[in-house]
Amino acid sequence: ELVNVQGYERKNPRDLSFGEKERVALASILAAEPKLLFLDEPTRGLDPESKHFLGSLFSEWVREQNRTIVMASQDIEFVAEYADEVIWIGHGKILQAGSARDVLEDNLFFSTQVNRLFRGFAKKVLTVSDARKKIASFTTHHLLHPVPREASSAKMARNGLVSPKKIFPEATVVKPWYGVHEQ
Repeated sequence: ELVNVQGYERKNPRDLSFGEKERVALASILAAEPKLLFLDEPTRGLDPESKHFLGSLFSEWVREQNRTIVMASQDIEFVAEYADEVIWIGHGKILQAGSARDVLEDNLFFSTQVNRLFRGFAKKVLTVSDARKKIASFTTHHLLHPVPREASSAKMARNGLVSPKKIFPEATVVKPWYGVHEQ
């Protein structure tokens, strides 16, 4: 039930899709109630929706059943979103170990696309949800305000406002609720 494979028992295994076969295999393993689960590239070949389902499933299983998952993965976005601890291994040696955030946040080579996008602009942005919160905080902390087209930088400075063009100099059009208007 946790893996959502109801009705598959009546199907021929050859008629199942790749994702369905993966879920049946996972359900059969979880039915044994292991304390420790080893997974090798569990997100390989999965679409974003299936990855989210799998990550939520693993999080729930670990939290509610007090279990542990050890996973080998090259899916940095998945690891950033769902892993608690990360160990980088290279050439048979531990290169780095710690919380997922500590290991991935400042790593030049192994980090998320969102982290690379925000690098040099905002700290502590590792996942898409972090990015959403950071963008929302811009409006919350009055960094960006709706600015009339005719407003000058000097007038804005007198009012204690920061010009969106100073924050996003390359921006030409961004949704108006972020405070940047068409040039």
